[in-house]
Amino acid sequence: MAGPVATEKFVSVNDALDTLREKYSGFAGASNDLQTMTTTVRWKGTVPNELRKLERSGLNGITVTALPAAYSQEEINLAADAAIHAPGAEGTVIGAVGTPDRSGLIVEVTESAVARLSKSAISHDVKQAIAAAEPQLETIPVTIRQAEPTRPAIAKPVAQ
Repeated sequence: MAGPVATEKFVSVNDALDTLREKYSGFAGASNDLQTMTTTVRWKGTVPNELRKLERSGLNGITVTALPAAYSQEEINLAADAAIHAPGAEGTVIGAVGTPDRSGLIVEVTESAVARLSKSAISHDVKQAIAAAEPQLETIPVTIRQAEPTRPAIAKPVAQ
């Protein structure tokens, strides 16, 4: 059922999730699958009753499943920001995102960074930066991944 009608059906599910995200802490992410007409929601901590109700009844023909997450989207964002803005990260760290299951952080680095430093050294530096900026996240697992050679680095704003 992929197409505009299917996509529209997900809008109401996403709107409901936006409401829950504003109302409760713990939202870690959601993904929609047009082929199976399902939405998978990741949540850290106690899943709100409203989300459990969506799981039981669905919405507009969409099946909703809530799965646990080790880290909320807010925590992933804090860790990613610390990794991207770590001392020495400019020219090394291209970006950072949560793992699909929200159990850790994936940090993409340049090919040249991997050529001059080991992934474990980069991981160590990133973990130190996260611990310094966000002590509550010092144990977040970090995976270093070399970015595709054609992917441009994130431009940093130039002070004026």
